[in-house]
Order: sequence, then C-alpha cells, then structure tokens
Amino acid sequence: MDQKKANELIEQGNSFRRQKKYEQAIKAFEEAVWLFPAYGSFKLVIGDMLLELQQYKKAGQAYLEALEFAPS
Repeated sequence: MDQKKANELIEQGNSFRRQKKYEQAIKAFEEAVWLFPAYGSFKLVIGDMLLELQQYKKAGQAYLEALEFAPS
C-alpha cells in the first residue's frame, strides 16, 4: 500500500472535481482507493460524481461499496 501516492491521487482527484472533470476525478479516486483501501470512503464522492454524470447504476454500486468501507 502506498499512502503517499494515494494522497497525491486524492489531491489530483479533488482538483479535477473542482473543474467538473468528473471522469478524470473518478479515475484518480479509484486508483487511490486501490492503492490505499483505507480511503474507501471516497467511494461516496465517486458515487456523487457518477450521479452528476447520470450514471445511476454505477453510482448505486459506488454507494454500496462505500457502505462496505464505512457502514456507519
């Protein structure tokens, strides 16, 4: 697990998100979660962006995955 690289990807994803470049942001967040699974709560953010892109099934899946990481 590479937390430093994951942190860089989170920063990159946040930058893309602010620019409304959701597809690029999603990719960065997904890679960050893959590298450092403790960041699984970012699946919630991914779900929100997928809703913006009207990708409802994928958004639902992202929300379910977020619940696996943080059930509360």
